[in-house]
Amino acid sequence: MTEADLNRLVKSKVLRRSTSDVETGRAELAIARRHIDSAGVLTDTDPTLAFVALYDAMRKAIAAHMRSRGLRVTPGPGGHVKTGRYASAALDHLGIADHLAEFDVLRDMRNQSE
Repeated sequence: MTEADLNRLVKSKVLRRSTSDVETGRAELAIARRHIDSAGVLTDTDPTLAFVALYDAMRKAIAAHMRSRGLRVTPGPGGHVKTGRYASAALDHLGIADHLAEFDVLRDMRNQSE
């Protein structure tokens, strides 16, 4: 993610700047890992809940990345969409654009599961 990309997301109120918080980011990653472990236990008995746990693990991992860089999504509706926009911009250089594009698909599926 270039600084220009970041500034565009902040200017368009997708993100807001905050204090970098690596420790909280690590804690969010630990929660994401527990969600993944829980999903493994639930897969056979409650696949819908397992899916939601995996989606939340992905979202929390992205939020941890954001927090460690001193960013947060702006409050209000569309927080998960904003998280996906950040992920696409910030992680695109890793060559995983196809996977990042799936975040919105998974978000829609999660919403439908509710």
